[in-house]
Amino acid sequence: MGPRFGAVARFAAAVLLAVGTLVLPGRFSSAGVARAADCPAPPVSIAKLVRLEGQGLPCYGGRLLTFRAYVVLCDGCGGISATTIAPLWLDSVLGSTVILSTGPDDASIQAYVPPALGRCSVEDLATCPFHGYYGHWATVSGHFDGPVARTCRIAEQPPGAGATTSDAIAECRAKLIILSVGPGVPPATDTVTAGDGDPAGASAAWPWVATFALAAVLFVARVPSTRGLVAHGSSR
Repeated sequence: MGPRFGAVARFAAAVLLAVGTLVLPGRFSSAGVARAADCPAPPVSIAKLVRLEGQGLPCYGGRLLTFRAYVVLCDGCGGISATTIAPLWLDSVLGSTVILSTGPDDASIQAYVPPALGRCSVEDLATCPFHGYYGHWATVSGHFDGPVARTCRIAEQPPGAGATTSDAIAECRAKLIILSVGPGVPPATDTVTAGDGDPAGASAAWPWVATFALAAVLFVARVPSTRGLVAHGSSR
């Protein structure tokens, strides 16, 4: 009984470890992912993106980011530039852009709105998906390193300028591209709690792990031991 019980216990432990690894990948993989010392801890927020000062790509790669931000109607922002990037909507001056801030008159970042969502410019606000959110908070989803960045190129630059296609691609990869926008409320806090790094629904998965392990134990307990089968066969 003792050796058999020990085998069952070892099998159950192996099942728990394997299933736990499958349903809770975040707990096992997060420790193995190197994070730069100056990258903010999760979850993402507009305040953390602003503090990165355009260096979001090294910290977030192409991950989907969802956060709340204050939408600024930047009348007269614009500017001039002798160099133009194509696709034009990704150009920092002539492109389709929206200003996302930590609040009215606070620090902000520029994000880019793809043609599939509309065009955001001061001259044509009606087609911008943010037109109902100017001066309000919104929930925004987006990412850096969009696949479209590989198509970027220098469309126009002064004679003798040395910008290359590689430069254009690198610039586009570092831009925050909007994927969706919806209603939002001001963030309650920008403080990271101990549970922020846990994957959603992790606690709900544990009952399934326990059930699976118990079923495995019962199954093994009902299987005749090898010793018993050998003894039975030799008695014939």
